[in-house]
Amino acid sequence: MASQIRSKPTYLKRKRRRRINWGVLIPLLVLLFAIGYGATTLVLKWMEPEEVVYEYSLEGLTVEESKALLSNANIEDGEYKLSDYVLYGESLTLYAGMYDLGVKDPLLGKSIMCRNLSTGSEYVFYLGNKLDEGIPIYELPVGVYEVYVSSLMSNERMYMEKETFEEFYTVTRKGVNHRFSLIADTNYFYSDDETLNLEKPYLYFMVEDAELPAEYYDIIIDPGHFAYDCYADSCYGYIDNGSVTNNGKFIESEAVYDVSLVVAKELALAGLKVTITRDDVTPVDMYGVGGRVHKSITNKSKYFISNHLNAINDTRVHGAEVWHSAYASTTFAETILNSLVDNTILVASGNIGGGNPIPSVISSTVSTSKYGKPFDGFMMIREPGGKGTCAGQLSEAAIEHNGPFLEGVNYGANALLIEYIYMTNKNDAANWEANYESYGKAVAKGIIDYLKLDFYDNDFIEEQE
Repeated sequence: MASQIRSKPTYLKRKRRRRINWGVLIPLLVLLFAIGYGATTLVLKWMEPEEVVYEYSLEGLTVEESKALLSNANIEDGEYKLSDYVLYGESLTLYAGMYDLGVKDPLLGKSIMCRNLSTGSEYVFYLGNKLDEGIPIYELPVGVYEVYVSSLMSNERMYMEKETFEEFYTVTRKGVNHRFSLIADTNYFYSDDETLNLEKPYLYFMVEDAELPAEYYDIIIDPGHFAYDCYADSCYGYIDNGSVTNNGKFIESEAVYDVSLVVAKELALAGLKVTITRDDVTPVDMYGVGGRVHKSITNKSKYFISNHLNAINDTRVHGAEVWHSAYASTTFAETILNSLVDNTILVASGNIGGGNPIPSVISSTVSTSKYGKPFDGFMMIREPGGKGTCAGQLSEAAIEHNGPFLEGVNYGANALLIEYIYMTNKNDAANWEANYESYGKAVAKGIIDYLKLDFYDNDFIEEQE
């Protein structure tokens, strides 16, 4: 039998397992993590660009020179306290007391001097009694200004009761807009340095080149009517198309929409940023959120042009007329009327309204409501005018629908209502279709002339000087 060979057993050496001493390992891991985190932080800190602290300086001056000027109230001639202000279009009026429609403020009739802190140049403006006779904000060059009440004997430094800041924009002139900031502050420019604080919130104007925000417009064109609208405290409940003549073939709301498109197009070609209150499909009310006034206020439009056609029982009456706020001067309206008469076949109607000295340039009828104030009677003029014309206050409907979005608003549009023709006059009506484009172009030309769109051109400025 075969013998069996037994293999020699193989022995494997066992590795001895070591027990982990957690009491030592955990602190060691924490230490390594802390070292790694610290090193990483140092590296990242080293890689970061050095933080640069910017301090405000006036144009042409160092920071220290600017601080010296802005921390000096310059009250050697005394002080003058302001309580309120209103921007109407591009006209800023300052008030010693709170603004009160129809009440003459002590500041009206006085001169306001604005001193440029960088150059020392002084600009003096007279505050008239009308909303559009204040400080034309587009006339101040770029810079920071101290503001004074000026007289032959003294310049009293102006301050406000409380700290205030508000920004406004000028209309677009040859592609240029200015941001106009009204600042009343004890230390607006160096708020981190309390040693520079002034005793009171003294008034400054700051003017800067700035692009007009996307949601803002220079001017809003309003084709009248085509609305479910509320007048005073009652609502019609149906679409108001304005006057209708020629057996229903001549409809005011349709005609003024056509001429509004012409005006808007011409203004846009001149470089203005323009919008329109409605189309020819969907009715849009004057009152309420989404309404025409709401659009004007939220768009911060500086000018509001409401286009209409007139109608009257006396068919002999004919021609154009332009209505303005009772609290604004005739200047804007007169410019538009003159352009219509000079550049088209239209004539002035000759209407003197409530005794206006210029025929066909008519002040909105003043209506004293149960709330006791002498309001503009035309809502198309009153409501876009904002604070200056006490919008949202005439009636319960205005208070309910416009009051909420007008609360705290210190600005408003310089608003006009244009009556191009009398639809009830045979010749006016017959000439409309062939001539409304020329009417629209003439209105646009009048607006452009009034706005002085060449104002920022050097040649224009030298000519004015």
